Amino acid sequence: TCSIFAAVLSAWRPATPRRPRSIAWGEAPNSPCLLRQTPSGGRLMPLVPEFAVPAALVGLAAGSFLNVVIHRAPIGETVSRPRRSYCPHCRSPVRGRDNIPVASYLILRGACRDCGGRISPVYPSVELAMAAACVAVVGWRGPTLAAAQAATFLGLLLALAVIDARTLRLPNSVTGAGAALAIVFAGASSLL
Repeated sequence: TCSIFAAVLSAWRPATPRRPRSIAWGEAPNSPCLLRQTPSGGRLMPLVPEFAVPAALVGLAAGSFLNVVIHRAPIGETVSRPRRSYCPHCRSPVRGRDNIPVASYLILRGACRDCGGRISPVYPSVELAMAAACVAVVGWRGPTLAAAQAATFLGLLLALAVIDARTLRLPNSVTGAGAALAIVFAGASSLL
C-alpha cells in the first residue's frame, strides 16, 4: 500500500521542474507509510503527529460544518438560520454534548437522544472523510496556505458530492460560495 500511496502522490506532483530528489518516491528509510513532500526541499519525510493530530481535529470540525451545509442547503435553509443544529426527525435542538464529531454518533448509537430517530451514517462518514482529507493535504503540503486551500477545495467537493448523491442537484448557494472562495484564494496566493 505504501507504493500505491507513493504512486498517487507522484501523480499529484506540481508540473514545475524541481531539483533532483535524493530519496525516491516511496523510499524513505525507517519511516512509516504516510510520507510527505516538504514545500521547500522536495524530500520525503514522515508525517509527524505534531501536524497530523491538529489537522485531523480541524478536519473533524470542518466535517461537522459540512454536514450542516449538506443538510440545509438542499432544503433552502442557511447555515446561520436556524442557529443550532437540530434532529432531522423531531427538529429538537442538538445539545452541545451531542454535537461532538463522530464520538456523539457512537455514544448515541446513531439515534437522536430525544425521539430515538435514526441518524444517517453519512454524518460521521463525512466527518471522517474530511479529517482524512485534512491529514492528507497537510502531509502533502505541510501546514501552509496551499494545504488550507486544498482542504477547503476537497471539503467543497465532498459536500457537493453528498448533496448531488442525495438530491441529484447542486445548490447555487454552495457552488457560488466555492467560486467566491476560489477568487479569494487566488488573490491570496498571488500576494504571497
